[in-house]
Amino acid sequence: MSENKTATIEVESYTKRRRVVLRRLLVNLIRKEHLTNEDLKNVVDLGSYEGSSTMALRDVGAKEVVSVDKNPFALSKGHNAGYIEKPIESDMADYVAQMDENFHGTVAAFNCILYLPETDIPNIIDNLGNKLAPGSKFIFTFSKTQEAWISKFSTIFNHEQFSTQFLTGLTQGELDYNCCIATKKANSLQ
Repeated sequence: MSENKTATIEVESYTKRRRVVLRRLLVNLIRKEHLTNEDLKNVVDLGSYEGSSTMALRDVGAKEVVSVDKNPFALSKGHNAGYIEKPIESDMADYVAQMDENFHGTVAAFNCILYLPETDIPNIIDNLGNKLAPGSKFIFTFSKTQEAWISKFSTIFNHEQFSTQFLTGLTQGELDYNCCIATKKANSLQ
């Protein structure tokens, strides 16, 4: 088998495995009533890459999913494969800064915050706090080394943090990931 064919099979296997694991995470959050059908009507999938997270969101009932990634090749591949319906090529921080005010729905960021410079994260949180309507959700995975900035959420979001050991292995290395689901407060002060 050629090297390219082997690499393609490995990527497809990773995509399928990631979709299954993220779907399991989302199903558990729905069962525990942290996500509702209303939350899934309008979704932005930040760092969607080739669309495995977009498909996981659609698998659990997301109606309208906008897939945002800065990699045009990955977006095109996901769109051509039918995983992504609405691809938007953009940097995560830039997209959040340009979102419509009072966005009603859910913003998801699975395994992409891990790769952001630590200095970008507070700006994204502040912008989400300014853009999301009260009651809207922000759900994301992060590594344990990134827990320090989560405390910033308390003025903007009510949030719950979950250990998601089954997410270990979704990216290279043996990091232990956590999941946070945050709900925009009705009267948060920016």
